[in-house]
Amino acid sequence: MSEGWHAKQRDDWYEELLDETNWRALWGADGTGDLLKPGNLEHCARQIQEVGGVFLCVADGGFSDKAIPAKLLELYFYRLFLAELLTASCCLQPGGRLICKLYSSFSTATAALLFLATRLFEDVHIVKPTSSRVAGPERYLVGLGFRGNIREVQEAVAVLFHAHNFYSGTGGASPLRHPLLTPAVTAAKLSTDLAFIAGLRAMVDGLCWREAEALRAILDHSEALEAMVMGTMASAGARGGIVSAAIQDQLQQQQRQQQQQQEEYKKENSFKANMQWNRATKQHGVRR
Repeated sequence: MSEGWHAKQRDDWYEELLDETNWRALWGADGTGDLLKPGNLEHCARQIQEVGGVFLCVADGGFSDKAIPAKLLELYFYRLFLAELLTASCCLQPGGRLICKLYSSFSTATAALLFLATRLFEDVHIVKPTSSRVAGPERYLVGLGFRGNIREVQEAVAVLFHAHNFYSGTGGASPLRHPLLTPAVTAAKLSTDLAFIAGLRAMVDGLCWREAEALRAILDHSEALEAMVMGTMASAGARGGIVSAAIQDQLQQQQRQQQQQQEEYKKENSFKANMQWNRATKQHGVRR
């Protein structure tokens, strides 16, 4: 696997599936399972097409966050997001669906892929599930109604293939060494679709606001816990005592309980932002 991936022994991921007769793992032409290595994506797509394609494609790939420079996760993730979108477009049956993780959507590169997704699917949504870490940057692309082998889809797939093959000369080098920063669709082209830009901006603004609110809540909570601990220690010191190990354990347990309650509260009230493209109405919108 490419450097920076959460990869161990490849079959460790699928231990519970190995005995299933209706399941099969595909690892590409070179056996690594790395979509970024030349020929692997096409090899897997051909094998899936031979059995009629699939109705649902789910992609949840990612990096070790520690391997990515600060605040650049979106750009380093772009090549994988592109490859996952391209794989889905090569494997889905007409009417099929895609669920694919992505991160923040500030760059023209990410916006270009979302734009192409609106050409591949009848309906496109960007959602933040309640199960997703409320202060985290991850979100999910949901594409409904794959449009099949029509001209507009063929053109979009050709653009994705061109961008995917841009780094073929590197032998599929890790994005940690060769991040792809050139957008598949130029900013000038994106700017001509005013409805798309408006929906994208509303989605990005909404999720940024929600993430900022969550971070403020976490900071306020940590400050309250710190004040509580310092108060307890000061009280014990005033009596001439020392906070015992038992009290420390109790404080830690209370802190864990409060953090858990805070997370549950945030999940229950989490903001679901959707960038929606509906081909029937030709309109973008944001649903809350």
